[in-house]
Amino acid sequence: MQTRGLGLPRSGAVRRQPRVVPRAAVARLVRPIAAPRPRSRRAPSQARYGWLWALPFAVLALWILRHFIEPLAWAVIVAIVTWPLYRLFARRIGATTSSGLAALAFTALVSVFVFAPMVFAFGALFAEAGRLVAWLQTLDHTGVAIPRWLEALPLVGDTARERWGAVLGSPGAVSAWLKQAESSALLVWAQALGRFMERHLFIGFFMVFALFFAYRDGETFAAVLGRVVAERLDSRAPRYLALAVRAIRATVGGMIVLALFGGVATSLIYAAAGVPRPAVWGAVTGILAMLPFVGYAVVAGVGVGLAAHGAEWNAIAAGLAGSVVIFAGDKFLRPLLVGGAVNLNLFWVLVGSIGGFQVLGLIGVFMGPVVLALCGEMWREWIRDPALLPFLAQDASARVGDPVMTER
Repeated sequence: MQTRGLGLPRSGAVRRQPRVVPRAAVARLVRPIAAPRPRSRRAPSQARYGWLWALPFAVLALWILRHFIEPLAWAVIVAIVTWPLYRLFARRIGATTSSGLAALAFTALVSVFVFAPMVFAFGALFAEAGRLVAWLQTLDHTGVAIPRWLEALPLVGDTARERWGAVLGSPGAVSAWLKQAESSALLVWAQALGRFMERHLFIGFFMVFALFFAYRDGETFAAVLGRVVAERLDSRAPRYLALAVRAIRATVGGMIVLALFGGVATSLIYAAAGVPRPAVWGAVTGILAMLPFVGYAVVAGVGVGLAAHGAEWNAIAAGLAGSVVIFAGDKFLRPLLVGGAVNLNLFWVLVGSIGGFQVLGLIGVFMGPVVLALCGEMWREWIRDPALLPFLAQDASARVGDPVMTER
């Protein structure tokens, strides 16, 4: 039977069914390919010069905050140094680092720790000033006896005794001598002291106020800063930030070690020299030795007090030994501690501290080594740059007279 026209398979043969293609696949093939959506780009002038719009506002903001920059900087330094302790404190009380209660409590603790030593030192100085005034009043009633060592000087001893007796030896001589001082000079000194106290009270108050927000929002700010630095600046910038944090902590740690070393050593020196309350005056010397050149003034004052009570040789010995202790701690111990943490030698730490103090004041003692540590790290990375190795090798070969390099 003819079956071909009916579309039936021949005898003994199996007809293949046509492959069914899913409609979704056909639709994907037939659908026209959409062009990629272009990225929204800013105009070249806006991308290149857009920062100029923000520059005047940044300058204006710095001008408005110029008197608050130092308190803010101190708050940042204190927060960086104490941040590990703050995290431990927040964990112990069962709070997060962004908790306002934890930030408030820890700010109070840090304020006591920072300001209590200074209050103790200046309180001791003011108490001693009161004793000095009482002692001068007593001398004004009785007259000031000439020191034995001055009277015993050869050739000038007799002349010195006569002059001393005419000026300070009679009752009322001290008040007469003080009246000779110009009242304008005393007024200028009092005004300078008042401005000093006012400025540092202002700095301390706003430092504590900013420190609370630094603890409460510090973790968020650090995360944002790290992301911005990693994305917008050089890839090595996070490492520079870590180095700056390490340098700040090492500088503060060196200052604390310096205070402990100076306090213990000068306490022993004062006790051997017969200074009344040697532990108190040793603590005052150690605390104020953290401030540049102030420790020497305390040692000199203690020596003058000893000399005024007739212990001239003890005064000289205590003054020399105390000055050596402060010099060794400030110029050797602290630079060694700071330099070991930030890979700077003793010379650069010392120069950075002194130069920073001359330029920025007390905060420059901390910022000077930080800036030099960052510059040193950038220099080391620059000389390790592979692109510079051929030039460095060529320069070294030329210096030693390599004939191959000379021919080239």
